[in-house]
Amino acid sequence: MKKSVKILLSMFGAAAILSAGFALGQRTTADERRVYIADENLRAAIIDEARWNPETGEEEIIENELPTVDQVARIEMIDFSDVRSLEGVQYIKDARRFSYSVTRNDVIDFRPLSEMENLEELYIYSSEEYGHKPLDISSFGNLSNLRRLDLNYYAQVLDFSSLSSLENLETLNATGGGMIELSPLYVSRETREAIIGHPVTYSTQFDGERSVFADLVDTNGAYTFDVEVSLDGDKVTVSDLDVNTARIEFTFYASAETAGFGARTGCSLPIIWY
Repeated sequence: MKKSVKILLSMFGAAAILSAGFALGQRTTADERRVYIADENLRAAIIDEARWNPETGEEEIIENELPTVDQVARIEMIDFSDVRSLEGVQYIKDARRFSYSVTRNDVIDFRPLSEMENLEELYIYSSEEYGHKPLDISSFGNLSNLRRLDLNYYAQVLDFSSLSSLENLETLNATGGGMIELSPLYVSRETREAIIGHPVTYSTQFDGERSVFADLVDTNGAYTFDVEVSLDGDKVTVSDLDVNTARIEFTFYASAETAGFGARTGCSLPIIWY
């Protein structure tokens, strides 16, 4: 009987040790969840920042290029370029400043940025001079602590409306020099008048003056600069077009009553005469 009790107690003891070990293993695994970063250049930039431990003042070893969630979360500032996927930046929870240069004409998914809840300054640049595509910044509306947003070089935006919810936004500079090509515009040879709806949707911060300028490009590629164009609400009109006009290049400007907000958007419309 005593021998049976000892065996039973031994079995319970072993089970308890296994259970404790399993629980510890679960906790260790949870504490050291790894972040997989698909883009090679983004992975290099994050690892370069994440390996530094500000508490110890020393660099840590990151195994298999898989930083832990805690290592990524402590990054406060990061800059990078030539990145096609931003998957992984959502774990940079403490970053206050973020700078990113778009070097290809790819459609960039900015949704991972929306989880960087402490972000205060965001700089997006496009270095591609030709073949511009508008940036989709709809996810930026979730950055409730954002104070400054810069969209420059050749970066172009057609819809700023999501920024209306950003009550802390103090500066918005979107004055890139790019030119987005829109759908062709059909113009009658009889009226020689081009009429379009304003292609840009602005956020509530842009409560100041709005204007538009237009240049004409003929079939030989020659320019006629600063032609007369009218802006009536959202209606944009260019009259007395020359029938040799092959394209109209519009430049739209918007500002705010208070300093710190400015937007420039360039749009090119091929002309089809009928």
